[in-house]
Amino acid sequence: YAPTTVDRIVASVDPERDTPAQLKNYAQNFDKRIVMLTGSAEDIAAVARAYRVYYAKRPLEKAGEYTMDHSAYIYLLDPAGKYLTHFRHAVPPDELAKALERRL
Repeated sequence: YAPTTVDRIVASVDPERDTPAQLKNYAQNFDKRIVMLTGSAEDIAAVARAYRVYYAKRPLEKAGEYTMDHSAYIYLLDPAGKYLTHFRHAVPPDELAKALERRL
């Protein structure tokens, strides 16, 4: 995947459940410009390392069920896809706008 000027990307950390078909269905709940990404467990681990993402599979009480713990950030990349900075998921809009303004 090669980022374009303004992409909204959601990357899965659960390749067992997040198949391309599942992600396509899930994406219908959000902005149509969001790109959903998944891959093999190895691909996901490599991306998680590159972007310093924490994730872990956590079993639930019912046998065979689990949840995925994970960090949630908004990443700002340059046009070549290089990491510039990140923001907390709950960053206030005015704080995000000011930070983006400084980068433009």
